[in-house]
Formats: sequence, C-alpha cells, structure tokens
Amino acid sequence: MSSFNSAQEAGGIAVGINGTISGFNADVEARLAHVLTDVGRWVEREAGALMGHIKMAVTSDKSTVTMNLTDLREGVLFHGRVRPCRHAEFSFMAAVLDVEEDRLRHTVLHALDDSGVNMVLEGGVTPHHHHHDHDCGCGHDHHHEHGHDCGCGHDHSHEHDHHHEHSHSCGCGHKH
Repeated sequence: MSSFNSAQEAGGIAVGINGTISGFNADVEARLAHVLTDVGRWVEREAGALMGHIKMAVTSDKSTVTMNLTDLREGVLFHGRVRPCRHAEFSFMAAVLDVEEDRLRHTVLHALDDSGVNMVLEGGVTPHHHHHDHDCGCGHDHHHEHGHDCGCGHDHSHEHDHHHEHSHSCGCGHKH
C-alpha cells in the first residue's frame, strides 16, 4: 500500500487560505471571481493546462456563495448567494497539478491582494503582508504599502502638506 494519496502521486498540491472580508457586496463577489480566474490562468501558464480545482466559499450569517473554477473556458461557476453585509468569512482553496506549492501560494496571495477587497487573512494579516527574504521574481515590490486601504486603520498614504511661511508681513492682515 502506498504512503501517498492519489493527488500526491499525480504531482498535485493544495493551497488553502481562510479569512474575513469587510463590506461584502456584488462588486466584491465579482472581484473574488476574478481572483479565481487569475490563479487559474497562472496555473495554466505554468503547467500547460488547468488540471484541478480552484474554489472559494464566502459565508455570512446562514448563507453561503461558492465559486468554482475547473475550466477557464467555462469560467467561474456560482452556487448560492450572500446578501451585502459588513463582515463575511471566506475559504479559498486551489488543488492543482504540476506547479510548485510555494509559487502557487505566492500567486494566490498576490491575486487576493490585487483584488482590492478589504480582507484579513487567518492570523490577522492582510494579503500584502507576506514577506520574502529574497527577490521572488514576481515583479512586485514587497517593501512598500499598496495604494488601497489594508484595513489596519493606519493611513499609509504619502501625501505631504506643504506650508510656505514668509518671513515678512505683506500688510494685508491675513496669515499666509
């Protein structure tokens, strides 16, 4: 009897990520479907074909929407519905063949980050807080904050308020 399961024997790997979403609505649902498609396209480029399953479930209260991708030509298939809500939980999973697990996880994290969805991953981090000790070759700069609200409550914008003070008074009575 083999010590490997059939997915391992086929060269398959699985990556799962759980978290919460703030402000779930139809736009967020569409952005999440795009995440599945982005990951599927990456798998297809890496492996030559999308062999496997990429799915996501979003749950709020007692309702769930599942998004499934097994064929890029078919697109993402939806089952169920979650009405707009302040907070929802999600589970993302990709079980595919012929790609490296670390690279798949990295691709998933970037797709979630690039979606612009306000989310926090299990463990209390946002997708863009995954770290690298080396240049991963993905083309993203991991040493800066992205331009969207990460949900931490801090202002990451780099706007500067410039005040020009004059050393003399112009005589109008207003402060310049």
